[in-house]
Amino acid sequence: RQDINMDTRFTQLDIKINEIASRQDINMDTRFTQLDIKINEIASRQDNFAELLASVKDHVIGEMEIKFQNLTTELQVMKENLTEENSQINPKMQSLEENFIDTNSELNSKLGHISNHLG
Repeated sequence: RQDINMDTRFTQLDIKINEIASRQDINMDTRFTQLDIKINEIASRQDNFAELLASVKDHVIGEMEIKFQNLTTELQVMKENLTEENSQINPKMQSLEENFIDTNSELNSKLGHISNHLG
């Protein structure tokens, strides 16, 4: 009877050990599955971050290109305005120069007359 009891106890112990081992396997499988899910989530977030970063980069480059184009346009307008102003200043300078030459000639002529009268 004691042998039967011992056999029964060993059998029950084997069953318990198998149950615990089975639960442990299930727990490990669950943990691995959860770990896989986490790894996939992280990879997905990394992909999303890479896409976001690329989008931000494209946006910043686009904004910089627009600003550069605007500056180029502003510089072109300034150049045109300066060219226009210069074209208006040149005739005025030429006129002043001609007046100076005329006035200088008159003064030289008058000085010549005065010099002749004094001389």
